[in-house]
Amino acid sequence: MVLHRALAFAAPVVTLGLQMQNSGHDADIPWEHVQNLIGSKTTMETTYVTGAGVVSTNDPEADLPSDRIKYHIRREGAQTLIGLPHDFQDYPDKSDQLRREDALFVATGDFEKIGPKSDDCDDHFLRSVEIQGQRLEKAVPYGIEPYGGTDTAPGDVVLKRLKFFVNDGEYAFDESVFNLTSSMGFEIETLNKTSGTRTVLTLKGSSLADLITMNTYVPFCNIHRPLGEIKLPTKKKFRHSSQYMKAICTLIDQETRDPMHEFGILFHTSWGGVVTPDGSSIYRKACVDGNCTETSLDLTAEYPMAEPSPAHPTIDWYTNNLWFYASNVSADPAGLLGPHGNDERAYATNEPPLGCYKPNVNGGKQYLGPFERRKGPKHPRHWK
Repeated sequence: MVLHRALAFAAPVVTLGLQMQNSGHDADIPWEHVQNLIGSKTTMETTYVTGAGVVSTNDPEADLPSDRIKYHIRREGAQTLIGLPHDFQDYPDKSDQLRREDALFVATGDFEKIGPKSDDCDDHFLRSVEIQGQRLEKAVPYGIEPYGGTDTAPGDVVLKRLKFFVNDGEYAFDESVFNLTSSMGFEIETLNKTSGTRTVLTLKGSSLADLITMNTYVPFCNIHRPLGEIKLPTKKKFRHSSQYMKAICTLIDQETRDPMHEFGILFHTSWGGVVTPDGSSIYRKACVDGNCTETSLDLTAEYPMAEPSPAHPTIDWYTNNLWFYASNVSADPAGLLGPHGNDERAYATNEPPLGCYKPNVNGGKQYLGPFERRKGPKHPRHWK
């Protein structure tokens, strides 16, 4: 079999470990049910890198085998991660949506800057990934209920877009946000080719019914816990992060039965650092029966100043974010995971703000100055 090239994208995150049972945060869905309803994973021969992250004192890192260059993403907003063919944007008479849907395979990521003080030096995080293109449509099995058709021919309804996103607010949280199924979000867009009607379904990871719907519409994706134990990330944990869930999707052409792509969306909780109550904004997430609230904490009350001075309480903060990888994307796709020198990479590699500590992952360059570095004492003092 042909060796498939793969590209990986990592936000400030990592770690391959998880437990099969519920963590206790989202008791509305026993995880053995989720394991059963998703089914078994279909594999294809791939070679890819999944651990090429960067510590959470820096921005997301792109790692690609085409030119063996790693670099950091330092732009907010939606950006193309992978685009096939590489010239899929070169059709000015089409809308951006149509260009992406008519392409072979396009993955788009949305980056957000998150921190407890809304500082210019805050890190970027990958918070959503959208998949579009003809190969996504061709991967839907014939004759399944949402799409119609027969066992040998597709129906009138086609899958146009598949989105994975972090279903949390765009701010720093305390440890309550760790390892929550409610932090997973999915969006499915279909098109009825006969009527021209588009339908968008937004699904929550905290709902068993929504997960069953996800499995019905997207049977080629396997959503499951990684093996091992999930632990709250700390300063000492690899990449400061813990992976608590992953979605592995295998695209196989239903007409020819040829494998096209495998891509993965890895959900992580990242430790962001340690801050004091002064000037910080930290949120707490609470979920009951799948309904969640996010509340800003009164840090002065939660962490009162300690005596004698100058002792101060320290607060660990966290955020959820995504990793992404894809296989069999050729040597020169468009996008951030394309070869060195393309427009998307040039735009994304923005210089960090003056005074920010942002080491360059490839060349070892550091931006010094007066700078603020994420503080994480070896033995932090905690006040509860």
